[in-house]
Amino acid sequence: MTADNTVSRSLHDLGLAAWFGGSLMGAVGLNEVEEPKQRLRVATAGWNRWTPVNLAGIAAHLAGGAVLLGANKGRVASQQGVAQATVIKTALTAAALRFASLAISPRRAASAFGQQKWGAGKPKWRMDLLLYCLVLIASPN
Repeated sequence: MTADNTVSRSLHDLGLAAWFGGSLMGAVGLNEVEEPKQRLRVATAGWNRWTPVNLAGIAAHLAGGAVLLGANKGRVASQQGVAQATVIKTALTAAALRFASLAISPRRAASAFGQQKWGAGKPKWRMDLLLYCLVLIASPN
């Protein structure tokens, strides 16, 4: 591996881009169909096709982040502010993972938000907000 961690940085950033971009596309493109019966059919088909790509993006982001953290452990321990930024990024990633897992299981999502039913078209703004925050802070320091 090179000293500048190009591969791990690419995995980290491209994985996050796929994760965020897919969620944004789904929220805007798939879940906004006007007719309820069509919305369910279109959203379900689209999300079913996207889920493997989304999971690959999440895995790439986590793998790249783990390698970067290992490569920069000295910097995290010694440089002022880096440990705090790392904790914030890790907490946001954990929260986004939680919401992503809820998106995969509608029954768990409904239970988590105290609803009887969780159908396609429900706004997933909380997950999108978390992913947006990750995108903002994932830029190089």
